[in-house]
Amino acid sequence: MEQNDVFERLKSAVIKAQNELDLPDHIADSVMEIASRPTFFASKAKIVGDLAEMVLDYHTYAEACCERLGASASDIQYVVGYIKSSVKGS
Repeated sequence: MEQNDVFERLKSAVIKAQNELDLPDHIADSVMEIASRPTFFASKAKIVGDLAEMVLDYHTYAEACCERLGASASDIQYVVGYIKSSVKGS
């Protein structure tokens, strides 16, 4: 898969998650910051692909019961923070 495809897949995942999975706007906005800057985040393309999968696996109540149901908002925010800090720290 070409690198830019990963970032396009992330954009598509965010749009789908907002429309179908009730992904909160503030989380979508922070993920879109990464998706819209493929050159800047190019070194993190692998984890960006993983983030796209997490976004598609988002579940509003992921942490509400003893059995995890998909990715939570805090899971996604953690990965977004990791990606942003690891690029800035390079």
